[in-house]
Amino acid sequence: MTRIRATCPDCGNVEFGIADIVVVGTVVGVSRTYRFACPCCDRPVHRSAERDIIELLLSVGVPVEPAPRPPLERLDPAALRLPPLSQADVDAFTKMLGTRDWFAELDSGASER
Repeated sequence: MTRIRATCPDCGNVEFGIADIVVVGTVVGVSRTYRFACPCCDRPVHRSAERDIIELLLSVGVPVEPAPRPPLERLDPAALRLPPLSQADVDAFTKMLGTRDWFAELDSGASER
């Protein structure tokens, strides 16, 4: 059985099983955190971790919980507005759909933004 070691601010170094820890976040390589309840004092502990630690936790089967999203009303309304599609946008997309690798082309354009 895999045991995980972490540090509780009150109790110091503690050990627990995979079922007692959760990785919070969704994208590997982006800053993430993990959380657990201390097995000694039951205090909830949240820690940030480097990519290699997160990958190690994931490799042993620690589950991932999606990061909480802020409510829409807290977001800047201007950030939610997108410019309207033009006829040129529709024509370019239609042409792209006629190609064999349309999804890869669309995906590469999104990652450049």
